Amino acid sequence: MPFTNAYPISSTNPRGKLYKHSSAADIPKKDSIRLISEFITNGSGRISREELLNMDYFLSILWSDGKKPLFDFFGYSLDDKTNFKSNVGIRAFTIRDGIWAMPEELTCGEGIILLGEEEKLRRNCRDLTRYLDRMFYDINWVNRLLNFAP
Repeated sequence: MPFTNAYPISSTNPRGKLYKHSSAADIPKKDSIRLISEFITNGSGRISREELLNMDYFLSILWSDGKKPLFDFFGYSLDDKTNFKSNVGIRAFTIRDGIWAMPEELTCGEGIILLGEEEKLRRNCRDLTRYLDRMFYDINWVNRLLNFAP
């Protein structure tokens, strides 16, 4: 099963969603949320706090290389702030040890499918608040999208 959990990250600016990949299953929920929240709050490396504040929201996938937790981070900026369903610009990078890292890969195929489903969901919501309040909490449903039936 590729994804084990989904968490709203609502105490940061920007707000976002965190999906935990099965490779990071041993990382506790509180640590998962703390690590991404610290990055959002402080910025790090080449990504400044100001750059993060210019993003409207983010999606992130937590995974592990067997040694350290990593985040595939996708920061979204609406092209037209008056039209929530407008196209978005996306900044993508990897966070390793809380610091921006040049990714060898953007994300995995499972991550791309998840991002596509999230974009479909966003375009069916009226506004950012409603979108961020809606998540794929049924992680089995997400995994079925990826052809991994529970």
